[in-house]
Amino acid sequence: QIHKHIKLLESFSMKWGDWAERAGDAEKVIATGASSRRHQERKTAGQILNMPHVSLDQVEEIIQQVAKEEKEEEPQSTSTEEYDEEESILSSFEPTPPSIYDTVEASIKYGSYMERQEKDMESWRRAQGVKIPPTMEYTPDTLPTLRTEELEKLGAIRPNTLAEASQIPGVTPQTLVYLYDYITKRQKKQQKANRQEKQTSKTVGLP
Repeated sequence: QIHKHIKLLESFSMKWGDWAERAGDAEKVIATGASSRRHQERKTAGQILNMPHVSLDQVEEIIQQVAKEEKEEEPQSTSTEEYDEEESILSSFEPTPPSIYDTVEASIKYGSYMERQEKDMESWRRAQGVKIPPTMEYTPDTLPTLRTEELEKLGAIRPNTLAEASQIPGVTPQTLVYLYDYITKRQKKQQKANRQEKQTSKTVGLP
């Protein structure tokens, strides 16, 4: 049953402008994204629900409005190729029951957030193998955003990789991100300097 309601929200779509016109209390939120240039762009119910401050109740109320209108219209006068794809969905539409309401709403609202988290975790798994230069200076001048306690621990232990640094008590995720950024930028600068040095050497060596 949960899957059924999630599938409906991911399948039913209308033009962004149509969502905004029917939005009621959520009109300002939805209309903010529906600029004139994007007014004709189609958005699924799930994409609308994913917007901040838009609830499952509000989205399903709009779907109910469309379902009611479609039911009242004569088949011959159905103007719309736009809604033809959704007719079967609308004919069997029922609001999400209270017993699974929170699960359905959370699955849609936080699904994309979880995907981003998974990508971030994958990036971190790759970053763990990054080696910290043995000449790294753990000083306030080099790493001004780090706390004194972190600088002292890193300087005393001198981890070889970010993975080792992540095991040091008191070293925060923010610090690891800063270290990663600092190291990769330093590596890029060194690579650029090496290329320029080689180019200079070739130029000097020309007859």
